[in-house]
Formats: sequence, structure tokens, C-alpha cells
Amino acid sequence: LGRYPDAVARYREALVLAGETGSHAVAALVWANLSNAQDVLGEYEDALTSAARARAIREELGDDEGAVLATAQLGLVLARLGRHPEARATAEKAVCAAVSAGYAFGEAWSRIDLAEVLLAAGHPGEAHAEAERACAILARLNHPLLLTMAATSLGAA
Repeated sequence: LGRYPDAVARYREALVLAGETGSHAVAALVWANLSNAQDVLGEYEDALTSAARARAIREELGDDEGAVLATAQLGLVLARLGRHPEARATAEKAVCAAVSAGYAFGEAWSRIDLAEVLLAAGHPGEAHAEAERACAILARLNHPLLLTMAATSLGAA
């Protein structure tokens, strides 16, 4: 598991600092990163709480793009908890919000997470289609790092 427990401790320190400085945007980013680390550690309930907090802050700030990414993360964590219908609805909400906003990066990111949700729910064909869509968007955006993530999802489907 690498040093994810250390990362979690540092994220908690960063949350204190963000609170002391009143930096809500930074706090949202830290909550999202904390959720990712908790997810890797298998601390899914904590990851869910952190992802929900990240999304709530993004929404409070009117950060629609950040809310898309936080919503996608929330869907992914719900899938880890076996809450597949809710996970799918949440991930699809993120995709729809990104499409409506014309936020191509967020659409691709959300489609990657939706592909993971669909795989967890036992829908590899649908997961493959979402990963393909994400790959096409990322190739168009010339974003090789995220394209690699999408290709990994594609390979798993």
C-alpha cells in the first residue's frame, strides 16, 4: 500500500491549515485527495465521506467543473461499497453535467469513473463503451496521462 497512511495523515494536516486560512478551494482539493487515498487503503466509508465533503464544497463555491470531478469520485466510491445502482446514477450525473457544461476533460474523467462503476456492477460491455468514449475525448484533447488511465479501464473491460 505504499505510504498512503502517511498521505492520509498529511491530508488531515492540510485540512487544518486550509481551515485556518479560510481556503475553501484548497480544502475541496484536499478532501478529494484524501478520498482517493482512503479508497486505495480500502477505507471506503471514510472515502465516501471525504468525497461527499469535496463535492459539497465545490458546489458551495459554484465550482461546476470541480463538482463534476468530485461527483465522479463519489460514484466510484459508492461502487466500491457495492451500492451499484446509486454509484451508476451518480457517475452518470457527473458525465451529464460535464457534457452540459462543455467540459471535455471532466467528461472524459467522469466516463473513466463510470467505466469502473460499470465494471464493478458486472457490465463489461457498457464499461468498454464508456472507456472508448473517454479515450476518444482524451486523444482529441492531447492528454496522454489521462488517456493512459482510460486505456487501462478499456483493457479491464
